[in-house]
Amino acid sequence: MTLYTWIFYFVLVALPLTDSVMMDNEFCGTRPTLVALDPVNHDYFPYFVTLSRCGGSCNTVPPNIFHCVAKTQTNVVLDVFSILSGTLEQVVLKNDTSCGCECVVKEDQCDPQMQVYKPDRCRCECKFNETSIECAQNFKWNQEHCECLCDLEPQPCRDNMIWSPQDCRCQCSGIDQNRCMKRGKILDEEDCVCVDAIPEVGRRIGQNQDTWNVSMSVVAVIIIAMLLLILIVFLISDLYFNYCKRPSLIRSVFGRRSQTTKDNNVEMDNCNHNQTPNHQLTNNDRVHSYEVINGKTNRREIHTDIL
Repeated sequence: MTLYTWIFYFVLVALPLTDSVMMDNEFCGTRPTLVALDPVNHDYFPYFVTLSRCGGSCNTVPPNIFHCVAKTQTNVVLDVFSILSGTLEQVVLKNDTSCGCECVVKEDQCDPQMQVYKPDRCRCECKFNETSIECAQNFKWNQEHCECLCDLEPQPCRDNMIWSPQDCRCQCSGIDQNRCMKRGKILDEEDCVCVDAIPEVGRRIGQNQDTWNVSMSVVAVIIIAMLLLILIVFLISDLYFNYCKRPSLIRSVFGRRSQTTKDNNVEMDNCNHNQTPNHQLTNNDRVHSYEVINGKTNRREIHTDIL
């Protein structure tokens, strides 16, 4: 027997005798119990029957820690009268045949990251202590609950606000928030009043518009840069073509030595420094040469005979 049990019996004995009656404690076991056939609607008759049910205390341990439960059961088939249909029906009920004691708190109810199960004490115990856990301001570590709890006494709050032990501060009630949601508005947590959500939406739209404008500006700059690059490439190509592909007459004007050209357009490419294949001259071939005299270009025809 525990110390609490001895204290309990001592108090009972020490109490002055009165007209009251002291009754024995009922320990865990099966006993006849009234059971309702349909506890919600009572659509069956008889309404109540007597069946065996487990009940009582498990020694002197409080029932909220260690309680009496059924270990084995049997099915009982009863003939009952249905008030709704006006006919006889059958219902199946459970009848307890043996009992046992179990912990109210089970191992699967513990937080595996924060707690460890103690079957001898029927409870979850915290893995940590207050020295290993740092709580936020105004919160203190609670070993029993294995979490940081508000360490402040409830503070007086202004109108439309209530004290929240979870947040350790005054805040708007949940009723206010639900009321705002039903009206299609949002709750201003500072004043606990419902405000329109349009300004916030408009602000988001404005931010999106600004982002769109910046993106379009970047795209425009890229397109302009590409067009300028294409224009520069075109100008360079045009200059190259005019310089390398124009007749030798133009190049001779700029002071280059005259080039000998055939009528069949076989010429020297000064830009690529590649000469066309050798051509065998015949008696009928004519060769022209150009020379600049006093700023004028004269053409001379030279007859060439092949030996």
